[in-house]
Amino acid sequence: MRPACLFTIVMSVASPAYSQVAGPPAAGAWAVTPDTVVLAAAGVTLPARAGVTALARTGEFSRPGTGVDNHAQYESGDRQVFATAYVYRAAYADAALAAYGTDRAIRGRFGSAIRVAEQGAVTAGGQAGAAIRSVYDGAVLDGAATTTAAAFVRVDSWIVKLRASGPAERRGEVTAALDALIAGLAIRPGARIFAAQPLRFAAPCPAVRGRDARPMRGEVAKGMALLGGLSGGSGIPSATAQAAFPANGATPVCVRGSVSLGPRAIDLLQPAGVAEPAVILGVVTDAGTVIAIEGDPPARGYTVKTYGIAEVTTGTTLDRLPAVAQMEGWFRNPDRSPLAARSRTSFGADGNSTVELNSATLR
Repeated sequence: MRPACLFTIVMSVASPAYSQVAGPPAAGAWAVTPDTVVLAAAGVTLPARAGVTALARTGEFSRPGTGVDNHAQYESGDRQVFATAYVYRAAYADAALAAYGTDRAIRGRFGSAIRVAEQGAVTAGGQAGAAIRSVYDGAVLDGAATTTAAAFVRVDSWIVKLRASGPAERRGEVTAALDALIAGLAIRPGARIFAAQPLRFAAPCPAVRGRDARPMRGEVAKGMALLGGLSGGSGIPSATAQAAFPANGATPVCVRGSVSLGPRAIDLLQPAGVAEPAVILGVVTDAGTVIAIEGDPPARGYTVKTYGIAEVTTGTTLDRLPAVAQMEGWFRNPDRSPLAARSRTSFGADGNSTVELNSATLR
Protein backbone atom coordinates (compact mmCIF):
# COMPACT_ATOMS: atom_id res chain seq x y z
CA MET A 1 0.00 0.00 0.00
CA ARG A 2 1.39 3.37 -0.99
CA PRO A 3 1.26 6.25 1.50
CA ALA A 4 -1.98 8.17 1.27
CA CYS A 5 -0.38 11.54 0.77
CA LEU A 6 2.78 12.01 -1.24
CA PHE A 7 4.24 15.01 -2.95
CA THR A 8 6.84 14.84 -5.69
CA ILE A 9 10.13 16.59 -6.39
CA VAL A 10 11.89 16.12 -9.73
CA MET A 11 15.66 16.33 -9.48
CA SER A 12 18.26 16.63 -12.20
CA VAL A 13 21.69 15.30 -11.30
CA ALA A 14 25.06 16.07 -12.79
CA SER A 15 25.41 12.85 -14.76
CA PRO A 16 25.62 12.74 -18.54
CA ALA A 17 22.54 11.89 -20.57
CA TYR A 18 23.00 9.55 -23.53
CA SER A 19 20.49 9.58 -26.34
CA GLN A 20 18.74 6.38 -27.27
CA VAL A 21 19.19 5.34 -30.90
CA ALA A 22 15.85 4.37 -32.39
CA GLY A 23 15.61 0.71 -33.30
CA PRO A 24 12.85 -1.64 -34.41
CA PRO A 25 9.47 -1.00 -32.70
CA ALA A 26 9.92 -3.96 -30.35
CA ALA A 27 13.53 -3.18 -29.49
CA GLY A 28 12.72 -1.20 -26.35
CA ALA A 29 15.70 0.92 -25.29
CA TRP A 30 18.14 -1.11 -27.40
CA ALA A 31 19.66 -0.15 -30.74
CA VAL A 32 20.11 -3.25 -32.90
CA THR A 33 22.55 -3.58 -35.80
CA PRO A 34 23.54 -6.70 -37.76
CA ASP A 35 26.59 -7.19 -35.51
CA THR A 36 25.75 -5.59 -32.15
CA VAL A 37 23.01 -4.66 -29.72
CA VAL A 38 23.59 -1.40 -27.83
CA LEU A 39 22.04 0.02 -24.67
CA ALA A 40 23.25 3.60 -24.93
CA ALA A 41 22.07 4.80 -21.51
CA ALA A 42 24.14 2.11 -19.78
CA GLY A 43 27.08 2.47 -22.16
CA VAL A 44 26.91 -1.26 -22.90
CA THR A 45 27.38 -3.03 -26.25
CA LEU A 46 26.91 -6.77 -26.76
CA PRO A 47 27.43 -8.97 -29.81
CA ALA A 48 24.46 -9.98 -31.97
CA ARG A 49 25.79 -13.57 -32.01
CA ALA A 50 27.11 -15.59 -29.09
CA GLY A 51 28.41 -19.05 -29.97
CA VAL A 52 25.59 -21.07 -31.52
CA THR A 53 23.01 -18.49 -30.44
CA ALA A 54 21.87 -15.35 -32.26
CA LEU A 55 19.88 -12.35 -31.09
CA ALA A 56 16.17 -13.16 -31.28
CA ARG A 57 14.45 -10.27 -29.51
CA THR A 58 15.03 -7.31 -27.19
CA GLY A 59 12.78 -5.38 -24.86
CA GLU A 60 12.05 -4.22 -21.34
CA PHE A 61 10.75 -5.97 -18.24
CA SER A 62 9.49 -3.69 -15.47
CA ARG A 63 8.60 -0.01 -16.00
CA PRO A 64 8.27 -0.20 -19.81
CA GLY A 65 9.31 2.92 -21.63
CA THR A 66 11.85 4.04 -19.02
CA GLY A 67 14.84 2.04 -20.26
CA VAL A 68 15.95 1.03 -16.76
CA ASP A 69 15.22 -2.73 -16.95
CA ASN A 70 16.19 -4.30 -20.25
CA HIS A 71 16.77 -7.71 -21.81
CA ALA A 72 18.23 -9.13 -25.01
CA GLN A 73 17.37 -12.76 -25.75
CA TYR A 74 19.41 -15.17 -27.90
CA GLU A 75 18.66 -18.68 -29.13
CA SER A 76 20.22 -21.36 -31.30
CA GLY A 77 18.77 -22.31 -34.65
CA ASP A 78 17.15 -25.42 -33.20
CA ARG A 79 15.96 -23.50 -30.10
CA GLN A 80 17.79 -25.79 -27.71
CA VAL A 81 20.46 -23.43 -26.40
CA PHE A 82 19.35 -20.08 -25.02
CA ALA A 83 21.08 -16.99 -23.65
CA THR A 84 19.81 -13.74 -22.16
CA ALA A 85 21.47 -10.45 -21.30
CA TYR A 86 19.73 -8.43 -18.60
CA VAL A 87 20.92 -4.85 -18.13
CA TYR A 88 19.23 -2.91 -15.35
CA ARG A 89 19.88 0.23 -13.34
CA ALA A 90 20.29 -1.01 -9.78
CA ALA A 91 19.61 1.33 -6.87
CA TYR A 92 22.06 -0.81 -4.86
CA ALA A 93 24.54 -1.78 -7.56
CA ASP A 94 26.82 -4.63 -6.54
CA ALA A 95 27.87 -7.50 -8.81
CA ALA A 96 28.51 -9.90 -5.92
CA LEU A 97 25.02 -9.35 -4.49
CA ALA A 98 23.51 -9.85 -7.96
CA ALA A 99 25.42 -13.13 -8.35
CA TYR A 100 24.38 -14.25 -4.87
CA GLY A 101 20.71 -13.46 -5.50
CA THR A 102 20.73 -15.40 -8.76
CA ASP A 103 22.53 -18.33 -7.14
CA ARG A 104 19.77 -18.50 -4.51
CA ALA A 105 17.10 -18.34 -7.23
CA ILE A 106 18.75 -21.10 -9.27
CA ARG A 107 19.04 -23.35 -6.22
CA GLY A 108 15.44 -22.61 -5.29
CA ARG A 109 14.26 -23.58 -8.75
CA PHE A 110 16.33 -26.71 -9.32
CA GLY A 111 16.73 -28.05 -5.79
CA SER A 112 19.55 -29.74 -3.94
CA ALA A 113 20.84 -31.74 -6.93
CA ILE A 114 22.28 -28.68 -8.63
CA ARG A 115 25.94 -27.88 -7.98
CA VAL A 116 28.42 -25.19 -8.90
CA ALA A 117 30.88 -26.80 -11.33
CA GLU A 118 32.88 -23.65 -12.10
CA GLN A 119 33.07 -20.26 -10.42
CA GLY A 120 35.47 -17.35 -10.49
CA ALA A 121 36.22 -13.86 -11.75
CA VAL A 122 37.10 -13.40 -15.43
CA THR A 123 37.96 -10.54 -17.78
CA ALA A 124 35.07 -8.46 -19.12
CA GLY A 125 34.88 -5.09 -20.81
CA GLY A 126 38.65 -4.96 -21.04
CA GLN A 127 39.21 -5.29 -17.29
CA ALA A 128 40.60 -8.38 -15.61
CA GLY A 129 38.43 -9.84 -12.87
CA ALA A 130 35.39 -7.74 -13.71
CA ALA A 131 32.85 -10.55 -14.28
CA ILE A 132 31.71 -13.16 -11.78
CA ARG A 133 31.20 -16.31 -13.85
CA SER A 134 29.42 -19.47 -12.60
CA VAL A 135 28.47 -22.74 -14.31
CA TYR A 136 25.94 -25.12 -12.77
CA ASP A 137 25.54 -28.83 -13.41
CA GLY A 138 22.91 -31.24 -12.12
CA ALA A 139 19.81 -29.23 -12.99
CA VAL A 140 16.76 -31.06 -14.32
CA LEU A 141 14.17 -29.14 -16.35
CA ASP A 142 11.04 -30.92 -17.61
CA GLY A 143 12.73 -34.24 -16.93
CA ALA A 144 15.88 -33.42 -18.92
CA ALA A 145 19.37 -32.83 -17.53
CA THR A 146 20.25 -29.16 -18.03
CA THR A 147 23.33 -26.96 -17.79
CA THR A 148 22.87 -23.34 -16.77
CA ALA A 149 25.51 -20.63 -16.49
CA ALA A 150 25.62 -16.98 -15.47
CA ALA A 151 27.92 -13.96 -15.29
CA PHE A 152 27.62 -10.58 -13.57
CA VAL A 153 29.31 -7.22 -14.20
CA ARG A 154 28.77 -3.81 -12.64
CA VAL A 155 29.08 -0.83 -15.02
CA ASP A 156 28.52 2.49 -13.23
CA SER A 157 25.08 2.10 -11.62
CA TRP A 158 24.07 -0.70 -13.99
CA ILE A 159 24.23 -4.46 -13.53
CA VAL A 160 24.87 -6.62 -16.59
CA LYS A 161 23.59 -10.13 -15.92
CA LEU A 162 24.28 -12.77 -18.56
CA ARG A 163 22.60 -16.18 -18.56
CA ALA A 164 22.87 -19.25 -20.80
CA SER A 165 21.23 -22.66 -20.59
CA GLY A 166 20.62 -25.80 -22.60
CA PRO A 167 20.73 -29.59 -22.51
CA ALA A 168 23.51 -31.09 -20.41
CA GLU A 169 24.85 -32.98 -23.44
CA ARG A 170 25.44 -29.58 -25.08
CA ARG A 171 27.21 -28.12 -22.08
CA GLY A 172 30.10 -26.90 -24.22
CA GLU A 173 27.74 -24.87 -26.40
CA VAL A 174 26.04 -23.38 -23.33
CA THR A 175 29.30 -22.23 -21.77
CA ALA A 176 30.58 -21.04 -25.16
CA ALA A 177 27.49 -18.85 -25.57
CA LEU A 178 28.02 -17.32 -22.13
CA ASP A 179 31.73 -16.81 -22.75
CA ALA A 180 31.04 -15.16 -26.11
CA LEU A 181 28.72 -12.66 -24.42
CA ILE A 182 31.35 -11.92 -21.78
CA ALA A 183 34.10 -11.56 -24.37
CA GLY A 184 31.93 -9.39 -26.62
CA LEU A 185 30.84 -7.01 -23.86
CA ALA A 186 32.13 -3.51 -24.64
CA ILE A 187 31.85 -0.47 -22.38
CA ARG A 188 31.53 3.17 -23.43
CA PRO A 189 34.73 5.17 -22.86
CA GLY A 190 34.53 6.92 -19.51
CA ALA A 191 32.20 4.39 -17.90
CA ARG A 192 33.57 2.58 -14.87
CA ILE A 193 33.59 -1.20 -14.71
CA PHE A 194 34.27 -2.67 -11.28
CA ALA A 195 36.46 -5.57 -10.20
CA ALA A 196 34.25 -8.26 -8.68
CA GLN A 197 34.37 -11.66 -7.02
CA PRO A 198 31.83 -14.04 -5.47
CA LEU A 199 30.79 -13.32 -1.90
CA ARG A 200 33.18 -14.75 0.68
CA PHE A 201 31.41 -16.10 3.76
CA ALA A 202 32.95 -16.21 7.23
CA ALA A 203 31.12 -18.03 9.99
CA PRO A 204 29.75 -17.31 12.40
CA CYS A 205 28.75 -13.69 12.86
CA PRO A 206 29.60 -12.29 16.30
CA ALA A 207 26.94 -12.96 18.93
CA VAL A 208 24.44 -10.10 19.23
CA ARG A 209 21.88 -9.04 21.81
CA GLY A 210 18.26 -9.71 20.90
CA ARG A 211 16.76 -6.35 21.88
CA ASP A 212 13.97 -4.92 19.74
CA ALA A 213 14.55 -1.58 18.03
CA ARG A 214 12.14 1.33 18.40
CA PRO A 215 11.27 4.05 15.88
CA MET A 216 13.04 7.33 16.48
CA ARG A 217 10.75 10.30 16.95
CA GLY A 218 11.00 14.04 16.54
CA GLU A 219 12.75 16.30 14.10
CA VAL A 220 15.80 14.08 13.60
CA ALA A 221 13.70 11.16 12.34
CA LYS A 222 11.70 13.46 10.04
CA GLY A 223 14.92 14.92 8.71
CA MET A 224 16.33 11.48 7.92
CA ALA A 225 13.24 10.65 5.83
CA LEU A 226 13.65 13.91 3.92
CA LEU A 227 17.41 13.44 3.51
CA GLY A 228 16.95 9.83 2.43
CA GLY A 229 14.61 10.89 -0.36
CA LEU A 230 16.67 13.82 -1.57
CA SER A 231 19.91 11.82 -1.55
CA GLY A 232 18.38 8.83 -3.32
CA GLY A 233 18.38 6.86 -0.10
CA SER A 234 21.80 5.42 -0.70
CA GLY A 235 25.21 5.79 0.83
CA ILE A 236 26.67 5.39 -2.68
CA PRO A 237 27.71 8.94 -3.64
CA SER A 238 27.80 8.49 -7.42
CA ALA A 239 27.47 5.98 -10.22
CA THR A 240 31.24 5.54 -10.41
CA ALA A 241 31.84 5.06 -6.67
CA GLN A 242 32.34 1.75 -4.96
CA ALA A 243 29.51 0.50 -2.75
CA ALA A 244 30.64 0.35 0.86
CA PHE A 245 29.38 -3.20 1.42
CA PRO A 246 30.06 -5.80 0.19
CA ALA A 247 32.15 -3.86 -2.33
CA ASN A 248 31.42 -6.26 -5.22
CA GLY A 249 32.71 -9.16 -3.13
CA ALA A 250 35.83 -7.52 -1.67
CA THR A 251 34.44 -7.46 1.90
CA PRO A 252 33.95 -10.81 3.67
CA VAL A 253 30.39 -11.37 4.91
CA CYS A 254 28.64 -13.45 7.53
CA VAL A 255 24.97 -14.37 8.04
CA ARG A 256 23.45 -12.57 11.02
CA GLY A 257 20.27 -14.63 10.80
CA SER A 258 17.43 -15.44 8.42
CA VAL A 259 13.85 -14.26 8.02
CA SER A 260 10.99 -15.92 6.16
CA LEU A 261 9.34 -14.39 3.11
CA GLY A 262 6.66 -16.84 2.06
CA PRO A 263 8.35 -20.19 1.40
CA ARG A 264 11.80 -18.61 1.09
CA ALA A 265 14.41 -17.77 3.71
CA ILE A 266 16.17 -14.42 3.33
CA ASP A 267 19.66 -14.41 4.83
CA LEU A 268 20.68 -11.18 6.56
CA LEU A 269 24.23 -10.36 5.51
CA GLN A 270 26.69 -8.11 7.33
CA PRO A 271 30.44 -7.47 7.30
CA ALA A 272 32.22 -10.36 9.00
CA GLY A 273 33.76 -9.89 12.44
CA VAL A 274 31.68 -6.85 13.44
CA ALA A 275 29.20 -7.02 16.32
CA GLU A 276 27.49 -3.70 15.52
CA PRO A 277 27.80 -3.30 11.75
CA ALA A 278 27.02 -0.10 9.84
CA VAL A 279 24.80 -2.04 7.44
CA ILE A 280 22.77 -5.25 7.23
CA LEU A 281 21.48 -6.45 3.85
CA GLY A 282 18.85 -8.98 2.84
CA VAL A 283 18.82 -9.98 -0.85
CA VAL A 284 15.13 -10.53 -1.57
CA THR A 285 15.14 -11.34 -5.31
CA ASP A 286 17.51 -12.05 -8.18
CA ALA A 287 16.32 -8.83 -9.86
CA GLY A 288 17.86 -6.17 -7.66
CA THR A 289 15.57 -6.06 -4.61
CA VAL A 290 17.60 -5.58 -1.42
CA ILE A 291 16.42 -4.72 2.10
CA ALA A 292 18.99 -2.64 4.00
CA ILE A 293 19.32 -1.40 7.56
CA GLU A 294 21.89 1.36 7.30
CA GLY A 295 23.56 3.35 10.05
CA ASP A 296 22.73 7.07 9.99
CA PRO A 297 25.41 8.88 12.03
CA PRO A 298 23.49 12.19 12.13
CA ALA A 299 20.51 10.45 13.71
CA ARG A 300 22.60 8.02 15.77
CA GLY A 301 20.22 5.38 14.55
CA TYR A 302 19.58 2.98 11.68
CA THR A 303 17.31 3.62 8.70
CA VAL A 304 15.40 0.86 6.92
CA LYS A 305 15.54 1.04 3.12
CA THR A 306 14.31 -1.07 0.24
CA TYR A 307 16.38 -0.94 -2.96
CA GLY A 308 15.04 -2.12 -6.30
CA ILE A 309 15.52 -1.52 -9.99
CA ALA A 310 15.95 2.25 -10.35
CA GLU A 311 14.09 2.85 -7.10
CA VAL A 312 14.79 3.13 -3.39
CA THR A 313 12.27 3.48 -0.58
CA THR A 314 13.32 5.03 2.73
CA GLY A 315 11.41 3.69 5.71
CA THR A 316 11.66 4.24 9.45
CA THR A 317 14.77 5.32 11.36
CA LEU A 318 15.30 3.05 14.38
CA ASP A 319 17.18 3.69 17.61
CA ARG A 320 19.31 0.53 17.27
CA LEU A 321 19.86 -2.47 15.05
CA PRO A 322 16.71 -4.61 15.11
CA ALA A 323 16.69 -8.17 16.39
CA VAL A 324 16.29 -10.85 13.72
CA ALA A 325 13.01 -12.04 15.28
CA GLN A 326 11.68 -8.48 15.12
CA MET A 327 12.50 -8.25 11.41
CA GLU A 328 10.64 -11.51 10.81
CA GLY A 329 7.44 -9.71 11.74
CA TRP A 330 8.07 -6.90 9.27
CA PHE A 331 7.59 -9.19 6.29
CA ARG A 332 4.25 -10.45 7.57
CA ASN A 333 2.80 -6.93 7.55
CA PRO A 334 5.17 -4.65 5.60
CA ASP A 335 2.73 -1.73 5.26
CA ARG A 336 2.64 -1.34 9.04
CA SER A 337 6.32 -1.97 9.63
CA PRO A 338 9.53 0.05 9.34
CA LEU A 339 9.59 -1.05 5.68
CA ALA A 340 6.69 1.30 4.89
CA ALA A 341 7.67 4.26 2.72
CA ARG A 342 8.47 7.65 4.22
CA SER A 343 10.10 8.69 0.96
CA ARG A 344 10.67 7.06 -2.41
CA THR A 345 13.22 7.97 -5.09
CA SER A 346 12.92 6.74 -8.68
CA PHE A 347 15.80 7.03 -11.15
CA GLY A 348 15.62 7.47 -14.90
CA ALA A 349 17.97 5.82 -17.35
CA ASP A 350 19.64 9.23 -17.78
CA GLY A 351 20.39 9.59 -14.04
CA ASN A 352 17.65 12.11 -13.28
CA SER A 353 15.48 11.27 -10.29
CA THR A 354 11.97 11.83 -8.97
CA VAL A 355 11.42 12.00 -5.21
CA GLU A 356 8.10 11.29 -3.49
CA LEU A 357 7.82 12.37 0.13
CA ASN A 358 5.15 11.13 2.50
CA SER A 359 3.78 14.38 3.90
CA ALA A 360 3.07 12.70 7.23
CA THR A 361 6.79 12.36 7.87
CA LEU A 362 7.25 16.12 7.71
CA ARG A 363 4.56 17.05 10.23
